[in-house]
Amino acid sequence: MKAGRFHETDFRTLAMQDQESATSLLSSFEHLLMLMPLVILKANADNRVVAMALYFELLPEERDSLTAINRMLVDGMVANGIALPAFQIIGFLVYNLLCHPWARILRHEARLFPWEKKK
Repeated sequence: MKAGRFHETDFRTLAMQDQESATSLLSSFEHLLMLMPLVILKANADNRVVAMALYFELLPEERDSLTAINRMLVDGMVANGIALPAFQIIGFLVYNLLCHPWARILRHEARLFPWEKKK
């Protein structure tokens, strides 16, 4: 095994990891961007409650709707900020390391798994 070939293989592995990180970061940003209508709804509902609190008492249905908005926002942040990127990273790795048509050739060349022997 030549020293140059080893560095080339490391570069490919690093490039794949950088691509994975960039894709995951971009996807996370897109998913959080999709929550903007819910954030705007929450801001408008909170402003309405503050403005109307001077004149009217908050109805139980309004309290329930504010609780539902808060719950949807928190669930959306957790799901879109943590769970979706984790599933995307796992899916990316499974596809690129095991299912991609070139994966066997690249694994054979890079020997990513210790049980794979180079022929």
